[in-house]
Amino acid sequence: MKSTMILFAFALMCWGCGDGTSITDEQVNTNPENRYAEKDVTAEHGIMIFKRDMKPINGIVFSEFGDKGKCVNGQRD
Repeated sequence: MKSTMILFAFALMCWGCGDGTSITDEQVNTNPENRYAEKDVTAEHGIMIFKRDMKPINGIVFSEFGDKGKCVNGQRD
Protein backbone atom coordinates (compact mmCIF):
# COMPACT_ATOMS: atom_id res chain seq x y z
CA MET A 1 0.00 0.00 0.00
CA LYS A 2 2.83 2.37 0.89
CA SER A 3 4.61 1.78 -2.42
CA THR A 4 1.33 2.39 -4.29
CA MET A 5 0.90 5.74 -2.57
CA ILE A 6 4.50 6.72 -3.35
CA LEU A 7 4.02 5.73 -6.99
CA PHE A 8 0.76 7.69 -7.16
CA ALA A 9 2.41 10.78 -5.61
CA PHE A 10 5.32 10.55 -8.07
CA ALA A 11 2.94 10.24 -11.04
CA LEU A 12 0.92 13.19 -9.78
CA MET A 13 4.06 15.34 -9.47
CA CYS A 14 5.19 14.43 -12.98
CA TRP A 15 1.76 15.17 -14.42
CA GLY A 16 1.69 18.56 -12.67
CA CYS A 17 4.98 19.64 -14.24
CA GLY A 18 3.38 19.97 -17.68
CA ASP A 19 4.84 19.26 -21.07
CA GLY A 20 6.62 22.58 -21.62
CA THR A 21 4.20 23.92 -24.23
CA SER A 22 2.96 26.88 -22.21
CA ILE A 23 3.01 30.25 -23.96
CA THR A 24 4.43 33.52 -22.70
CA ASP A 25 2.54 36.77 -22.19
CA GLU A 26 4.19 38.23 -25.30
CA GLN A 27 2.76 35.43 -27.44
CA VAL A 28 -0.69 35.86 -25.92
CA ASN A 29 -0.80 39.63 -26.48
CA THR A 30 -0.03 39.38 -30.22
CA ASN A 31 -3.25 37.46 -30.92
CA PRO A 32 -5.83 39.95 -32.31
CA GLU A 33 -8.71 37.97 -30.81
CA ASN A 34 -7.59 38.19 -27.19
CA ARG A 35 -10.24 38.88 -24.58
CA TYR A 36 -9.46 41.26 -21.74
CA ALA A 37 -11.56 41.75 -18.61
CA GLU A 38 -12.56 45.38 -18.13
CA LYS A 39 -10.88 45.38 -14.70
CA ASP A 40 -7.53 44.39 -16.30
CA VAL A 41 -7.31 47.36 -18.69
CA THR A 42 -7.07 51.10 -18.23
CA ALA A 43 -7.44 54.07 -20.58
CA GLU A 44 -4.43 56.39 -20.82
CA HIS A 45 -4.98 59.40 -23.11
CA GLY A 46 -7.58 57.50 -25.14
CA ILE A 47 -5.47 54.34 -25.53
CA MET A 48 -6.58 51.11 -23.85
CA ILE A 49 -3.62 49.60 -21.98
CA PHE A 50 -3.23 46.20 -20.32
CA LYS A 51 -2.42 46.88 -16.65
CA ARG A 52 -0.04 43.93 -16.26
CA ASP A 53 2.52 45.04 -18.84
CA MET A 54 1.29 48.57 -19.69
CA LYS A 55 1.18 47.83 -23.44
CA PRO A 56 -1.67 48.77 -25.83
CA ILE A 57 -4.14 45.92 -26.25
CA ASN A 58 -5.33 44.09 -29.34
CA GLY A 59 -8.58 42.26 -28.78
CA ILE A 60 -11.98 42.43 -27.16
CA VAL A 61 -12.68 44.12 -23.82
CA PHE A 62 -15.50 42.52 -21.83
CA SER A 63 -17.25 42.89 -18.51
CA GLU A 64 -19.73 40.77 -16.60
CA PHE A 65 -22.52 42.35 -18.68
CA GLY A 66 -21.03 41.48 -22.10
CA ASP A 67 -18.52 42.77 -24.63
CA LYS A 68 -17.53 46.43 -24.36
CA GLY A 69 -15.79 46.69 -27.72
CA LYS A 70 -12.82 45.73 -29.84
CA CYS A 71 -9.43 47.44 -29.66
CA VAL A 72 -6.63 47.48 -32.22
CA ASN A 73 -3.28 48.84 -30.99
CA GLY A 74 -5.12 50.32 -28.02
CA GLN A 75 -7.61 52.30 -30.13
CA ARG A 76 -11.30 51.42 -29.97
CA ASP A 77 -12.51 49.98 -33.23
